[in-house]
Amino acid sequence: MTNEKAAYQSISVNYFGTKLYGTQAVILDGGRYSTPVPEWGFIHFDKYKIHSDYAFKYFPKNDPSFKLNEFLYDDKNGEERDARRRLFEVVLLFEDVNEKEKFLEYVQLNPNDFTKKFKAFEGEYSWIETHNHRKDEQIVSRLKVGKVLNQMLSEYRSNH
Repeated sequence: MTNEKAAYQSISVNYFGTKLYGTQAVILDGGRYSTPVPEWGFIHFDKYKIHSDYAFKYFPKNDPSFKLNEFLYDDKNGEERDARRRLFEVVLLFEDVNEKEKFLEYVQLNPNDFTKKFKAFEGEYSWIETHNHRKDEQIVSRLKVGKVLNQMLSEYRSNH
């Protein structure tokens, strides 16, 4: 994001006073873009899948949170369009939960491919300023994981 400041709020979808759906939303890029908070996903390379090696964020297209994302999005607003594009560089967008599960199986069966891409993925992240070296490393790692997984998802879709 151009502006790393984020704010959080709750969103409720009501029908005549009855709450139909509620979620947490994040306001990104200094207020340029609002979206429900994506789901957490985890990659496990260990044999028993107990320890998560990498974390990522995702939306299934058929999930109410993504439908709300679409509703809130104004594609005529150039700044919002740019912020959304940058978000989806690191957040995965699956057709449904079934595709997510099959993709994660594919990634777990190809740990060397993931690791090679992750190590090769270089980017300049000098704008991250948490004043905590460990937190900076975690943020950079999650950004790289999102970009690598998006690349692998594209390859997965072209092969399946």
